[in-house]
Amino acid sequence: PVSKEKARLWYEKSAEQGNPGAQYNLAFMHKNGEGGPVSKEKARVWYEKAAEQGHLKAQYNLGVLHSNGEGGLPVSKEKARLWYEKSAEQGNPGAQYNLAFMHKNGEGGPVSKEKARVWFEKSAELGHPEAQFNLGVLHKNGEGGPVSKEKARLWFEKSAEQGHPMAQYNLGFMHAMGEGGLPVSKEHAFFWFTRADEQGVEQAATALEPVKSLCFSCGKTGKMKRCPQCKCAYYCSRECQAAAWKCGHKAACKQIRRKQQQSAN
Repeated sequence: PVSKEKARLWYEKSAEQGNPGAQYNLAFMHKNGEGGPVSKEKARVWYEKAAEQGHLKAQYNLGVLHSNGEGGLPVSKEKARLWYEKSAEQGNPGAQYNLAFMHKNGEGGPVSKEKARVWFEKSAELGHPEAQFNLGVLHKNGEGGPVSKEKARLWFEKSAEQGHPMAQYNLGFMHAMGEGGLPVSKEHAFFWFTRADEQGVEQAATALEPVKSLCFSCGKTGKMKRCPQCKCAYYCSRECQAAAWKCGHKAACKQIRRKQQQSAN
């Protein structure tokens, strides 16, 4: 049978013999109260032992404890940055993201948007949605390197597809304005604004409201009917709907329905 108590016992025996994996697991159990009471102090002790042996997850968690002032430690952004860097250099995407954030905001050391961009990119390439979003912002604003709305759009897309609400909003905005190498698409903008709105992004709700009373074909305002298939386009009449279908909505509708199916799965 499952026994967290016995697991903690055997991890402790192995940890005391210097096994970094066991030290990390034991620290994790102390931190979360698995197999015994919570003790962030003991968690810190075992994270330290594992981190000093190069365990990348222990290094990351020790960085978190220093950053938050937990486990009997005072808050030290400097030590947090040090441990995040050790973990980041071993390829930990969470540590890479946190290190990038600290470089961006000057926590634990000087501000460096250039280094922030480097570490956000490493984390983003490993699939970290927050890093992807932040990298998109840096490219969009030209921070830490040149402006590139094309690269911004690429990273917003990757983050948005993982459900990041502000990436969804920014991607919707780029579709609405035809930025980042995209053609103007009210349908795609509506799709992404809707996704962001569902997660509580107020700017997305504000952007959506007037669109629902605007004909996507002729621009007339009033009471509209929406496309019954993708539900991301509005028309004042069947004639406008048919005209829009021939002028590009057919392709957009198909693309959006594919995204909707992928999301449902």
